[in-house]
Amino acid sequence: MDDPQGGAAGRDELIHDLADAIAGDATLLLKDWKQLVLVSQIEDGAPDLTGFCYTGDGRAILVTPSDFAIFDVIEALRDAMARADADGDTTGSVEEDTKGDAKGESKWPWRAALFRLDHETGQLTAEFEYDRPERWLVTPANVKERAREFAPAG
Repeated sequence: MDDPQGGAAGRDELIHDLADAIAGDATLLLKDWKQLVLVSQIEDGAPDLTGFCYTGDGRAILVTPSDFAIFDVIEALRDAMARADADGDTTGSVEEDTKGDAKGESKWPWRAALFRLDHETGQLTAEFEYDRPERWLVTPANVKERAREFAPAG
C-alpha cells in the first residue's frame, strides 16, 4: 500500500480491495444481480457483515460472505479512515455520510457502514455511522423492512 498511514490514497486502495473481495465471493454476487447492499458493524473489535443481493427480477436475497478475509479489509478501512479523520485528511473518492461532523473535527472510528455496489455502473458507494451502530442493523425481526429500505430505486 502506498500510504501506510491511511490517508486518502490508503482509503482509496482499501475501497478497491473491498470491491475485489466482494467480487471474489460468489455467495455475495448472485446470478442476475442488479445491486448489492452490505451492512457492516464493528462492536468491541468484532466485525459483522450481512446484506441483500437484489436481482434483476426484483428479489432481495439475504447474503453473508463466505470468505472471512473481507473482514480484514473492512477493519483496515475503518482504521485508515479514523487515522485520516484525526489528521484532517477528508479527501478521497469514498462517498461519506458525515452528518453532524464539523470539518476538521476529529471523529471516532465509524461503528457501522452501509456499502452499495451497482452492477450496471460498477460504482461502490459507502455511508458511515459514528454514533448509532444499530442504524442499519439487519435482524430477523426487521429483515423484510430492511430489504425494502435498502432496495435500489426504480
